[in-house]
Amino acid sequence: MHNPTLKSIEVRTKPEQRGGSTMIIPNTQYAAANGDKVTVLSVQFNRVTYFIAGYELSVVIPLSRFEREFKPVNKKAGAK
Repeated sequence: MHNPTLKSIEVRTKPEQRGGSTMIIPNTQYAAANGDKVTVLSVQFNRVTYFIAGYELSVVIPLSRFEREFKPVNKKAGAK
């Protein structure tokens, strides 16, 4: 069954509509300005659920806040 709410999240996070931001994908890592690494668990209903490395509990914040405060971790930077 088609879920229009999840579809609208995908459209909203396309780079051409969000000022260059990328699509937020579950099981990917992002970094905060202070250097904390987080892993996204899910994106549902304009909410992002993630956990911070070293902590037991997950965090839920609005999608717009997550896009402002976190940047994708570039795994190729340290690769040889």
